[in-house]
Amino acid sequence: MFKMKQILILGLILLSVILIGCEGVDISKVSDEDMDRISEKLIVCEEPYMRHGSDCCLDSDNNKICDDDEQNTNTNAPEETDEDVDDEELTDEKDTVDRDYEYPDCELFESSEGENICLAIEFEPMSIQENGIDTIYEGENFPIEFSISNGGNGIVWANELTAILKGPREEDMLGIPKWSITNDRDIGMDGRWQMFSFTPVDMARYTDDVTGFTDINFHIEISYNGYTKEIVRKLRIRELSTESTTE
Repeated sequence: MFKMKQILILGLILLSVILIGCEGVDISKVSDEDMDRISEKLIVCEEPYMRHGSDCCLDSDNNKICDDDEQNTNTNAPEETDEDVDDEELTDEKDTVDRDYEYPDCELFESSEGENICLAIEFEPMSIQENGIDTIYEGENFPIEFSISNGGNGIVWANELTAILKGPREEDMLGIPKWSITNDRDIGMDGRWQMFSFTPVDMARYTDDVTGFTDINFHIEISYNGYTKEIVRKLRIRELSTESTTE
C-alpha cells in the first residue's frame, strides 16, 4: 500500500509539472476522456487493489467492486423479519403440527414405489348418537362413508386403494350402487382427511324388519398394495313404535 501511495504522489507531481509547464494550456478544455487516460497511465494499483477514481481500493475477490462498497451494500440491506416469512411456509409448518397432533394412530404401509405410507382410516358417523351409538328409526336413510388421512412420505395414487363393504347383507339394503369402490383421486401426504362414500347419490336404507332395537354392524375392508385393514361401525335401528328411551 505504501508503494502505491508513492507512485500516486509522484504521478500527481508529474502531472502538475506538465500542466504548469504548459502555460498556454487551458485545463478547462481538457476532456474527461483525456483526464481518464492520463489518470490511467499515472495511477497504477497492484493486486488485490484496483483503481477507483484518483485512488486505489481493495478488491479481494477480484469482482471489479471495491470491498468497502460491497460492505456498505450489505449493511444497508433490510433485515428479514417474521412478517416477511412466506405465508405458505407458515401454513406448511402449522399443517405438520396439526397432523402430528390430530392423527397419531396411522398405520404404516409400503407404497407401490417403495415409500412409507402411513394411513389413518375412520368410519364416518351415520347418524346422531345415543349412548355413544349411531341411532336412527326404521325407514330412515343414512350415509355410509369413511375418511383417510395419509401422514407418510409417499402418495397413494388414484385407484390404488380398494374399499369393500362386507356387511350387512346386500339384500337387506337399498341405495348402495357399488359395494366395492376405489379412491377416485390421489391421497396426498399432507395429512388432510379425504372422504369416500358408498352412498354418493342417495343415502342407504335398511329394509329388513325391525323389532324393538336392532344393532347392525357395518364392515369396510380397506386393501392397499397387499395390506388390508377392516373398520367397523355399529348402527342401532329403533322400531317406530318404540319410545325414545334407552335400553
